[in-house]
Amino acid sequence: MEQETVDLQKTEFQTDGMLSALPAPAAESIALHAEELRYIHARVDELPDRYREVIHAFYIEEKSYEQIADETGLERKSVESRLYRARSWMRRHWRKEDFE
Repeated sequence: MEQETVDLQKTEFQTDGMLSALPAPAAESIALHAEELRYIHARVDELPDRYREVIHAFYIEEKSYEQIADETGLERKSVESRLYRARSWMRRHWRKEDFE
């Protein structure tokens, strides 16, 4: 079976030719989802460094506050604060329409 690769900047998925085996609406849905993920990754890359690091670790790598604190040398409470501030930054700088 043909190997297809969907590259989402830092994340790579092997689809094992599954996209071509799916009905057109399902394959289109997966392709749209992949495009949305690329867009989100690009927007996360726009964040200030101090916010990007914790947002990426928490939401993309699915790490806990404790894991992020251990890896960054921050206190757990500082990780929570940075996530809160990062979310606030995103609300102020990103429009809802950008994600629809």
